[in-house]
Amino acid sequence: MKTINIFINRIKENFKINTPIFRKEIEALFKEYSSIYTYQLIKKAVDQGLLIHYSMGIYYLPSDLPFNLGKSSISPRDVLVKEFIEYEDEVYGIYSGLALQNSFSLTSQVPATIEVVSNKESSKGREIIINERHFIVRKSRAEITSDNVFTYTLLELFTINNGIPFNESGVSMVNSYIKEHDITKEKILSLANYFPSRTLKNMLYMGVI
Repeated sequence: MKTINIFINRIKENFKINTPIFRKEIEALFKEYSSIYTYQLIKKAVDQGLLIHYSMGIYYLPSDLPFNLGKSSISPRDVLVKEFIEYEDEVYGIYSGLALQNSFSLTSQVPATIEVVSNKESSKGREIIINERHFIVRKSRAEITSDNVFTYTLLELFTINNGIPFNESGVSMVNSYIKEHDITKEKILSLANYFPSRTLKNMLYMGVI
């Protein structure tokens, strides 16, 4: 009993409640234990309701819902974000496809499959399944960081839009986005070589640069 308390307390000290925790992260936290013994402790914690098994290799620390409604849950999107987009102060990915266009009001379509571009993906594109939800992940053209994520997002937007004219709402949101995140011509040009030539052409056409 003492060992399981030490085990779960260390997890609580290192991870937030209702945040995906990958098995590899738990194993890294308990390097003094073998993988087999760590898994046995994980299983005990799950059996006691101290840790929830969400999907293969994915767990989380639950909170109690009000009115005795049981334990909290996390979503496939939560897992996607941590694994491929950002965690705490580290940024390593962005949304793409319809999800990105939708965020700029360029389409009202709700994407059936969310697309993501990430430093943590090595393929040109593959489908992943998280708890029966399908996503598409692609490797980033250049390293995405907290310093360039907004500029990268803008370039990605003009790449996937393929020269289709922006509606009035879209133009307004793009201009606001540029001002809000202080996206300069120099920042755009520093990443432009990683993107197709049409990207800059589309930006020139719209007067962004």
